[in-house]
Amino acid sequence: MKKSDCIRRLKNLLLATKEKVDLISANKDEIFIFGAGNTTKLHEKCFEAENIKPAGFLDNDPKKQGTTPFLTGGGTVSSPSILQGRKDILVLICSAQINVRKAVASQLKQLGLSFLTVDEYVFSKRTAEILKCVELIEDEESVEIYCEIIASRLMGNYPTENFIYHDQYFALPKFFEVAEKEVFVDCGAFVGDSVEKYIWAHDGTFGKIFAFEPDIINFRAMQYRIERLNKEWAFSEDKICAVNAGVGVRTAESFIEGHNGTGTRISEKTDSTNDSIKIYALDDFFANQKIDFLKADIESFEMDMLQGAEKIIRRDLPKIAICIYHNVSDMYRILLWLADLNLDYRFSIRHHQSKYADLVLYAYH
Repeated sequence: MKKSDCIRRLKNLLLATKEKVDLISANKDEIFIFGAGNTTKLHEKCFEAENIKPAGFLDNDPKKQGTTPFLTGGGTVSSPSILQGRKDILVLICSAQINVRKAVASQLKQLGLSFLTVDEYVFSKRTAEILKCVELIEDEESVEIYCEIIASRLMGNYPTENFIYHDQYFALPKFFEVAEKEVFVDCGAFVGDSVEKYIWAHDGTFGKIFAFEPDIINFRAMQYRIERLNKEWAFSEDKICAVNAGVGVRTAESFIEGHNGTGTRISEKTDSTNDSIKIYALDDFFANQKIDFLKADIESFEMDMLQGAEKIIRRDLPKIAICIYHNVSDMYRILLWLADLNLDYRFSIRHHQSKYADLVLYAYH
């Protein structure tokens, strides 16, 4: 589909969504969030960015009821039945699973409650920003992908398989070019899977790898993988540097929220289940080290990482592969933040999963 056709179709959908949102949200005094699981926690930074101040949270799980999901306020979790018949509130459904959205929508309708998805609510208010992103995206293929993902989230369906690409983080030629001195920085290295993908994609030729992973369980698994890779590729022991830490806006001590594998998150919350962890601003960590390739998949902390890396991004102009799907605001905020640096970055988009996950923004020169 041509870029102009994609833009026209998306604009019409966004305008129609705005009409729906304005109608449903009119005369609503309070907002409640349905869902108290990981997807809602990923959206805490979205709620901050969009000035959404939840009066409370709703969930059908009795184990979650009575808990407080956010440090930044928003009240406790309750059963949705306590709000039955309330005409003065709006419920935002926060789930990335279509079957869950449909089931919750049916339940809320039976309870006589007005509701929207978080995607509908935020995207309808950010039409200008989203369309600006479309104009900034480099190639028509990326425009089509970006428009398709936003449209699918608004319409409640998953994107077609035509938009799924392999080789996440290394899907574009610029990102698997071999360079003998390239320094690759992997934020959210998990168990070292993307480190290994990088090595294979670059034929084992690079300068150095820095891999940041805060979860100690994942980190130990990554250490084991690195030991194997060093032997298999005959690397020196300092070729790959594993760092048991997170990345953020500033260098500080923080805490890790449980040990959830792919869903591990950094939190300021302190309790007996949370371990202390170091957070680095990349500007501090790489003050004396040039970087060439920055990858980030860090559970909704991507904007924090960028803000803590602005100096080195300006200094080194690294190519960047960064996830933008963890919360709705990141779908437009990350691209616009990079564009506002005025560093002449080019932007492409690729989608690497069958659902909403693994949408990656590629920024390069």
